[in-house]
Amino acid sequence: MPLDHYVSQGHLRRFYSPILGNRMYAIRKADLKAFTSDSQAVCRIMDGSTNAFLREDRVVEDFLKTIEPKYNVAVDKLIKGEIDKECIYTIAGFVA
Repeated sequence: MPLDHYVSQGHLRRFYSPILGNRMYAIRKADLKAFTSDSQAVCRIMDGSTNAFLREDRVVEDFLKTIEPKYNVAVDKLIKGEIDKECIYTIAGFVA
């Protein structure tokens, strides 16, 4: 049973604090306690990318491998107004 992120680690890393290095500030919903974390330890659930209605129940993970590595570049292109096909594919895939 894999732990899958329901928020992309690439997106979470954009919230890293320059003060903390490779960590971010976070708040635990259960008790509202503040803590610091890396992107790997938060926003994940068991079998989050498993879909029994698909022929290959983990195919979502294969799709995300084409999206997540390009996410930061695509966001930077959006900010600069330099939108191209790869940027559109990446942002659309991320949203989907």
